[in-house]
Amino acid sequence: MRFKMRTGFLILFALLLSEAIRAQDSSNVVLNDVLIVSLRDTSVIYGQNVGSIKFRDKILTSNCSWYEVLDALTYQAKGKGGNVMKITAVKPPDKWMTCYRVTADIYEVPDIHPYETQVDWSPVRKLSIADFKGKPRTDAPKNYAAETAAGFVMQTNRVTPFKTPKFIVFSRFDCYKSWIGEESKGKAEILEHEQSHFDINEIYARQLRKALHEGNFNIDNLEESNELFNRYYKESREQQEQYDTETVHGTNKKAQAKWNDMIRNELKRLEAYQASGWY
Repeated sequence: MRFKMRTGFLILFALLLSEAIRAQDSSNVVLNDVLIVSLRDTSVIYGQNVGSIKFRDKILTSNCSWYEVLDALTYQAKGKGGNVMKITAVKPPDKWMTCYRVTADIYEVPDIHPYETQVDWSPVRKLSIADFKGKPRTDAPKNYAAETAAGFVMQTNRVTPFKTPKFIVFSRFDCYKSWIGEESKGKAEILEHEQSHFDINEIYARQLRKALHEGNFNIDNLEESNELFNRYYKESREQQEQYDTETVHGTNKKAQAKWNDMIRNELKRLEAYQASGWY
């Protein structure tokens, strides 16, 4: 079992162009128990359409980063009885409006998980076989049983000389870049090993959140947050490689148990920085 680290999208929203790019993000991920289906996704949603919603800002609104807009919209979606929010139109901030203007259709479906393309780390939702939606790489060594793709996503609010930076960090698993071989899908120890890869990713996401929380950022030193991201990403990759080496990709049960304990203890130590939140 080999871990494949994926950095996700590291985009600092100091530029309007960067915000527009983020709005076109093609990932489908759950926020507040509502699946957000991206603007680019053309999949058919099999469920009941329960209406549509819009987000329109007021000119002086300050809490209107891409994440904050989505956060507000998901609560509107839940209020209408929906659990899927399909984005149908996005207008980025401009000289007339400070926020995104977003339109979405709302659906109620029996199960949102088949539509997910990414999964955010959660203390209660562990990875399942169904989350590994990718096909085994044709160039993967024959002894590879699985591959996990995970990484950090860091976003900020729109930063100006009059607005303090706020950061949000997600630890995410990429469903379609992760796979488990057919012959290995019934082996619990393989899923356990891959879950620990995701847990290690979350540990370094928490360390990044802690560092951002303790930092003193403004528009003049915003680039330093990039440096922090790169530091913890590099350290996480080194830790992932050490984990696979010492556990022999999960086949050394004694080493695997030792790592499981270390990971659990480190997650507990950094529990204060579990939430994606704003830092």
